[in-house]
Amino acid sequence: MTSSTSSSEQGWSDSAARPSGPPWRAPGPSVIAGWLVARFWLAGLTALVLVGSFALLASRAPPVVPSLGPAIIDQQMARSHRPLDADLLVVGDSSGLLGLDPLAVERALGVRTEMLNVIGPVRGPGFVRLLENALAAGAEPRMVLFLIQPFTLLHPPGHSHDSLMQAVLSDRWSPIAWDEGVRRIGDLTLLGGLFEEPIAGPFGAEYGNVAELRRTLDMGHGGLLHPGPPLVAPPGTHGVVDYVLYPVAREDLRQAGEMLRRLDGLQVFIGFGATAESLSYEKLPGARRAMLDEVRGLLGLPEGRTLDLPAVLPDHEMVDPMHVGREGRVRFTAGALPALRAALEAAASGEGDVPAPAPVRAPQPHGLALREGGPG
Repeated sequence: MTSSTSSSEQGWSDSAARPSGPPWRAPGPSVIAGWLVARFWLAGLTALVLVGSFALLASRAPPVVPSLGPAIIDQQMARSHRPLDADLLVVGDSSGLLGLDPLAVERALGVRTEMLNVIGPVRGPGFVRLLENALAAGAEPRMVLFLIQPFTLLHPPGHSHDSLMQAVLSDRWSPIAWDEGVRRIGDLTLLGGLFEEPIAGPFGAEYGNVAELRRTLDMGHGGLLHPGPPLVAPPGTHGVVDYVLYPVAREDLRQAGEMLRRLDGLQVFIGFGATAESLSYEKLPGARRAMLDEVRGLLGLPEGRTLDLPAVLPDHEMVDPMHVGREGRVRFTAGALPALRAALEAAASGEGDVPAPAPVRAPQPHGLALREGGPG
């Protein structure tokens, strides 16, 4: 009796423990996919957006990061899209980038100064495009200075330089290999330029790599110091410069003028960078001043918008015929202050005209002659 009862109880327990309904089956792929999507769709979408954004940035990476010129252009392009707080905004080529110290101008004149100067091959239309970017980003300068080197207007820019102007005009670089672009952008954005290669020459000795050069441009309000050794011209060198605009330069300036006319209400002035003393002789006395006025006209600026900036510096204060060195930067900036002060006062009054200085007769030229093309 006892044995029978135990057997029935055991059977009842087994049947009660066994679940009712259909037998359990492993979930199929669709069920697993649905479960994953329900829980991780937001993370997946975020990852796709990040990857897409990173790929877009990579496609805009400069083509040759260790190269000085493209690195300067790329950083000034980036700065042009920031809301620059500037009373005086300077655009143009490397004669201004290396010649005018914006921090010294701020201290002397008490005006917030920013520079978007790049290098000569970007040319007039590219200079104005950077100005357009800055205005679109919120800059409201009291005055804009177009500061360029006259030598760059005497000869053709070269087809190899066209891509630099096009990069600025289109606000992006030509596409490069995606993996190289990802590496460069990743290094600049995530690693702070840790793996950037050093810059060659004196700039590398002064600034190290491109990442440090970018930081210097930011801290220096867009200006740089040329660390090269002083220019040493052969004894008796007295270069004669024929200041005649090259046709391509004339067309570039005309196009830049058309772009400037679309920017209403700007007080724009034009000035030339300094030239080395050994190459300061004019084929025709007064030709440099006459070319400055011609450039003003091509840019569509009214009379009285040319600035009398230091035109000639001693060779030992230059690093080449077109660029000042450490001492030359101090002298050029100090010499430019009176003209800048007068232009700022004229811009504030709404007249926008500064008195033109009396023309200076150049010494009688002799020795080495430079015609169209200027220095190499």
